[in-house]
Amino acid sequence: MTNVQIDVGITTARISWSPPNNFTCDIRSYSILFGLRNPGKCGKIDMDFVKAGDTKATEYTLTGLLPYSVYRVYIVAATSAGLGQSHLEALSTEPGGMWKIT
Repeated sequence: MTNVQIDVGITTARISWSPPNNFTCDIRSYSILFGLRNPGKCGKIDMDFVKAGDTKATEYTLTGLLPYSVYRVYIVAATSAGLGQSHLEALSTEPGGMWKIT
C-alpha cells in the first residue's frame, strides 16, 4: 500500500491508503488486522493480531481502541492469486492527539 494516512482519535483510528504500485493481479479486497502493543497505563503486553474486517474500499475505521495505547495495524491486499502485499503501521491513541508512529 502507498500513501497510508491515519487519523487517530481517543478510541478510533481511520486508516486510508492507495493501492499498491505494480501489482500483477487484481485486488479483490483488503484485510485489516490489528494488535495491542502497549495498553498505556495498564502495563506492557504484546497481543496477537486479530482480524478487524475486510473491505473493498481503500479506507477502514477501527473502533473500540483503548486510550493512551499503542497498536500495530496490518493492511493486507487479497488478490485473485491469494494474499498479496501487506503494510504495517503503528499508532498511538492519545486523547486530543492526532498522530501516528511509523
